[in-house]
Amino acid sequence: MGNTIAKSITSGILAAKGDSKRTFKISTKGIPDFNGNQDNWTKWKTSALNTFSAGGYKEILECCVHSEAHETDNEVVYTLLAGATIDGTARNVVAKHDSTKDGHMAWQELCYLFDGESQLLTAAKRLRKKLQTTCLYAASNSDRYLDSFLETYRDLESHGGHMSEPEAIGLFLDNIHDPDYYLWKTAIKLHKLSLDEHVLQFRERADDINSTRTNRKRLRQHIRQLAGKCVTSSPDSDSERWKPRPLRKFVARRSVVMVLRKSS
Repeated sequence: MGNTIAKSITSGILAAKGDSKRTFKISTKGIPDFNGNQDNWTKWKTSALNTFSAGGYKEILECCVHSEAHETDNEVVYTLLAGATIDGTARNVVAKHDSTKDGHMAWQELCYLFDGESQLLTAAKRLRKKLQTTCLYAASNSDRYLDSFLETYRDLESHGGHMSEPEAIGLFLDNIHDPDYYLWKTAIKLHKLSLDEHVLQFRERADDINSTRTNRKRLRQHIRQLAGKCVTSSPDSDSERWKPRPLRKFVARRSVVMVLRKSS
């Protein structure tokens, strides 16, 4: 919704400034909405920055002098930011510049707020904790564990987490609690490998383990199928030989016994 509003307002800006014939340099579809959630900031900032740069607005975002010299472009940037943040808490930051329509300052304040040192420290603590609790168990998926660990580690580095590679390697190995990897962990710790090399070795070991587990599962299923066929087809099975005693004969014999007792 925000981008649709931004597009219509931007058209009005160009018309009001006598630039109705000017080609619109940026597609509003390229700027997603931002709801003010810190977890989404890095991804949204990268997407927005790439789109602004492709449209020729990068200098508006970065240079105050350039933004003042290009008033129309500066207002276009403001309008797009206002449209992208219209449904989120970040709107409060952009709304401070409603009167001036200063896109440069709106962008800078968004970066100051969400890229600030306190925000980075908070995000780094959260990511470090997530990294410590990302584990692989016997019932877990090895690919999902690897992807989650590496993605969180990269996010931690981008937020100034400052986790050294040896520490990341140690955490990567210690978080593997699947017994089938214990011997592999013991052996690989004897070698001085990089994180990337550990990842390659892990993928090979995971492929072997997953293949063995799949074959075992198929074998168990095959054995159960064979066992089922033997029970149903064997004529000497207990189910074939055992038959319930007829109720009538049992009742008759009981009556005879009672008569004999009375006669005696």
